Amino acid sequence: MLQMILKVARDFPTFERPVRLALIIGVLLLVVTGAFVFILPQETRLAACFGALGLTVVMQIAVLYAYRNMVTPLGRAQRDYLAGRYQDVVDVLVPLRETDTLDAKGLTLLGNTFRQLGDLPASSAVLYEALNKSPQHHFALYAIGRTLLSEGDYASAAGQFSLALENGSPDGVYLDLAEAQWRAGDSEAALVSLARVPLAETQAEPVRAWMLGLLQLKLLKQSPDAGGLDGDADWQGVADRLAHTPYGQALLHDIDDMRRARTL
Repeated sequence: MLQMILKVARDFPTFERPVRLALIIGVLLLVVTGAFVFILPQETRLAACFGALGLTVVMQIAVLYAYRNMVTPLGRAQRDYLAGRYQDVVDVLVPLRETDTLDAKGLTLLGNTFRQLGDLPASSAVLYEALNKSPQHHFALYAIGRTLLSEGDYASAAGQFSLALENGSPDGVYLDLAEAQWRAGDSEAALVSLARVPLAETQAEPVRAWMLGLLQLKLLKQSPDAGGLDGDADWQGVADRLAHTPYGQALLHDIDDMRRARTL
């Protein structure tokens, strides 16, 4: 049992967001229910015990759901990607691509992985394969937008982000759209997109909060919040990996600007 709990704790960051939320809420309710067992009158403690048992069952179901795909090659690749083991993802998915057994979702994951490794031509090739299989797949549309952005083709990236939003991408993609529009020189459109970014969702991730802070600095002349500076190391890694591209070079200047803003 202890080993299983430790495994779940280790793999927790790789679970889908709804599963993570379900487990967090379950743990909190379990703690509250456990406290009730000790403070409620004797005659109502049994109900609290049954409630705790029900919560445990629900959490077990959530864990089983989280692991439902992890026995498949794609499931393993997804877990490796979230853990930053990008070469392992390539080793698993490239043979599947060569046998034409990857769907649009798998190709998108492989294309994202090549981008993380700095191989932008391979990323583009694989992501366009994904779009050929599923032209309205918003994950693939978003992914090719990120690759175009990384290449420095900002106007085309903005177009892909807009298509992704039209086809069901979360509103957080407005942050990527605002960045692409700003880098393409369309500050007016970037301001409109920036106003549509769901701040609570974006600020939950340091790497996204950093980009939000950068756009607020550049477009609104606002100093970034302290939390918006936590993504420095991540963006430095992106800049180093893409130093051979206009985007990587631009990021180096942006990182310097954010660091100077910290001292103001």
